[in-house]
Amino acid sequence: MSAYENGVYSFQDVSCSIVGPNINLIVTGEAEEGYETEYEGDKDSLTMGAGGDGMHSLRAAQNGTLTLHLLKTSSLNQALCNAYNFQTGSAANHGRNVIIIDDPVRGDTITCQGAAFRRLPGNKFAEQGGIQDWVFNCTRITPSLGAGVDTVLNG
Repeated sequence: MSAYENGVYSFQDVSCSIVGPNINLIVTGEAEEGYETEYEGDKDSLTMGAGGDGMHSLRAAQNGTLTLHLLKTSSLNQALCNAYNFQTGSAANHGRNVIIIDDPVRGDTITCQGAAFRRLPGNKFAEQGGIQDWVFNCTRITPSLGAGVDTVLNG
């Protein structure tokens, strides 16, 4: 049986840490949606010539966004709000966070550098507690995806 057919993933193996001005923490209180990264632009653009020849243009940028989905009751909402207030109070403190998402069982690590709070999340008060979405703009998102649990365990 191949590793793909027998692959196992569990969010309980994943951790996220944030280090920056006035903040140094391990993220807890995640909602089911967890964390997500998204690159801003395409890595390649293709320009076609009149004769049918093509030219690829490789984009060097690796910028994008990281979203942390936290439960409304997570104590980290307060820590993130305090860091937001501190970091957006001066350009000297803004955009200097490093956020690392790590899944050691699968061998995955995503490093987000130059992370800045995009905005303070909306705050909804309703019958259901809901989710606080903390969005960071990141100057560089560097993925390192592992080969999966079977390779990690059997090395």
